[in-house]
Amino acid sequence: MKKAFIFISIAAVIFACSQLTVKPTTNGSAVCFCAQNCASDSLCAYLPRTLVFDPKVFLPGYQAVLDSAHQTPFDYFSWQTFIALNWPADANGKPTGYIGQNPGALRVWESFSDVTSIFGDTTGLPVCVKEALRSGKRVLSATSKGDFIIDPDGGFAESDGHALIDKNLNFVLYDLRVNSDEEAYIRNNGLNTFATRQKFFEKGGNISLPGGSNDTIGAIELKASWRIIDQSRGDDPSRYLTRDAVVYVPAKNSETGQERCIPVTVGLVGLHIARKLNGLKIDPWVWSTFEHVDNAPDQIEASAGGVDGKHYSFYNPTCVYCDINVPPAPLPSDKGNLKWAANPPYAAKYATVMDYGPRFGKDSFGTQVMRMFPIFSTTQQINKIWQKKLAGTVWENYQLVGTQWRTPSNGGAPYELDAPILLSNTTQETYFQAKRIASCAFCHAMATVPFIITPDSTVKKDADHSFILRRAR
Repeated sequence: MKKAFIFISIAAVIFACSQLTVKPTTNGSAVCFCAQNCASDSLCAYLPRTLVFDPKVFLPGYQAVLDSAHQTPFDYFSWQTFIALNWPADANGKPTGYIGQNPGALRVWESFSDVTSIFGDTTGLPVCVKEALRSGKRVLSATSKGDFIIDPDGGFAESDGHALIDKNLNFVLYDLRVNSDEEAYIRNNGLNTFATRQKFFEKGGNISLPGGSNDTIGAIELKASWRIIDQSRGDDPSRYLTRDAVVYVPAKNSETGQERCIPVTVGLVGLHIARKLNGLKIDPWVWSTFEHVDNAPDQIEASAGGVDGKHYSFYNPTCVYCDINVPPAPLPSDKGNLKWAANPPYAAKYATVMDYGPRFGKDSFGTQVMRMFPIFSTTQQINKIWQKKLAGTVWENYQLVGTQWRTPSNGGAPYELDAPILLSNTTQETYFQAKRIASCAFCHAMATVPFIITPDSTVKKDADHSFILRRAR
């Protein structure tokens, strides 16, 4: 596949950022590891609150492209956010200790509410799910994005409805959460049920999720991707944030025909973070996406033979004839629904099987994934700085894929130019990376919810970039 890379030169502009201004630290480094105090030269649990820009950056005709002067402060913001959200926390979600301590401890973002608890009807939960929740176990039952409560696809569908299979032939699982600021707004305005949302619109309400400021955090949405860790197949749990979890598989997705709750150990392979910030001269939403370094290679890297000797979770260099970024499809006997096998590996029937002849036999592979657009070179340099700072902890195995922000096309709203133009997570948007919709900002700008005016008249109301508000029932 040929790709066109367009480089646009831009006149130098003045860029100012209050929380993220790059300042010399005590050891002479020009990296701000802590937004609360850049001079500390230490990682911290402080969640950056805002970004403030010089308006001159956004002159009419400004084109959103990646360059180190503009992108670096955003990438620092993303890393500061990632560190703060993954800081060890107490039972109330308050940061405690230090980022590298106690790998099994609750992380700050894990104290955020699962969307099922906000929009779901817990009276209809399966018995095994209720038992798991009562015992305090994580239940993976939400898609990465979508309209489901207890997900009818068993928690293994991406935003386009397709599943992802790892090298061990198990399905990837998803977890969607919002922070307390966003949850409070949803509940206080009755946006968590269809009937109360109708009343909100009837009273003239318009959805506007809270934005962060110097004193407030603002709305945060997180989408996590998990793969099942299987040490018998060579997985090293020490390289991941791992959790004991229960996977709910509804009857229609179970090979046995019975709904099941399967105990598993999962490792974090992707974390997508959306934050709303007030006071920006750009679209108030900023998108950060992180992945485990073992996920998949860039297309350019793989094409150049740079994957020899590497062990990826979603790519096998020996499967040279495997189609790239092709989702698994139900078999004729599945009646349209992918099935979890009775025993692991749970997705083995959907593997790509390569027959090398009688001498070498057959081999089976999961989804063969490549990143279609490489990580921006400056972002990679920033990753190395933060990974070095995190050396000796599990977090050195994670990388920022990119930070996306949206600028005005003519010096003001509407916001139409994305930087970068495309951004996707290989574990959450695997199959449409090269399409226009592979843009967090572009896609979420289309988020709407229905408002029924009369039985014969329904209009779409803006949902302020949040697809989860469609879950109201």
